[in-house]
Amino acid sequence: YNKSVKWVSSDTSVATVSSSGKITGKKPGTTTVTCSATDGSGVKKSCKVSIYPAKVTLKQNVSSTTATKIVFSWNKLSGCKSYKVFKYDGTKKEYVLIKTTSSNTYTDTTVKAGKTYAYIVKGVATVNGKEAVGQSVKITCYTDPAQVKGIKQTASTSKSVTISWNKVSNATHYALYKYNSTKKEYESIGQTTKTSFVCPTDAGKREHILVYALRKNESGSFKGVGTKIIVTSGPAKPTAKATAGTKSVKLTWTNKTTATKYYIYRYDGKKYLKIAKVDSSKTSYTDKKLTKGKTYSYKVRAVNTKYSPAGYSDYSAVVKAKAK
Repeated sequence: YNKSVKWVSSDTSVATVSSSGKITGKKPGTTTVTCSATDGSGVKKSCKVSIYPAKVTLKQNVSSTTATKIVFSWNKLSGCKSYKVFKYDGTKKEYVLIKTTSSNTYTDTTVKAGKTYAYIVKGVATVNGKEAVGQSVKITCYTDPAQVKGIKQTASTSKSVTISWNKVSNATHYALYKYNSTKKEYESIGQTTKTSFVCPTDAGKREHILVYALRKNESGSFKGVGTKIIVTSGPAKPTAKATAGTKSVKLTWTNKTTATKYYIYRYDGKKYLKIAKVDSSKTSYTDKKLTKGKTYSYKVRAVNTKYSPAGYSDYSAVVKAKAK
């Protein structure tokens, strides 16, 4: 005998049914599914099927997120009149309803910098005259790191400036930018996982540096507010010369730098010690009361004390002379 049957849904906008009897929901609501014999016997059976809201797809809007604001959104579901947003409460150890909204975007301003938060969103519709809530979908969201603080210049040479800053909680690394006065924009000079960085520069320069704390994870790269510092590189390295005198050595050097002072260093057998400071108007210094026949080694360093902290050049090459 004929065993074939026919499947029909009374409302295909709510659900459809395949020739094998597989039901596919389309939107929240109710439909009647009927299975009828096709042998002319008139045998049939029906059942009422209720379709509840589907799961939403959640995504954090990284570009709109800040250190004090989280923004995430989801796709609109057909047949849903609203959505319930829940936030995980670490004290209660459960998800708490924080908003019922008709929008498909939510903004949370009760967050803190460098933190992680979890949310659940459920679609809401009316089925059989009652509120029907869809399945939970979880999203983990992140805030931007806090702004870098405690930034300072710690060292300088003729070709670089070293800066440091305080560690930012939950920052994975830091990005640095230097202002290009020709292009009138900040350009990247590197990234680091440390809390210090050697910034390349030219001799005698005042440079504007921006430092950002970054937080990278599976959701993207989160960047905090930049902190600016103005740094001073050292003057150009001086070229020195040592000339022997009677129980003395005369040091001379070039004066084509932005130096305000020159520091003179003499080797004492273990290390170089600063023995004199000379104004930039002078280009020589005589080290007196030396031991006749002894060879002395020196270095000269140019310093720009116009700004704080001062900018220090590289040391000159070591120069030597034997006192007469």
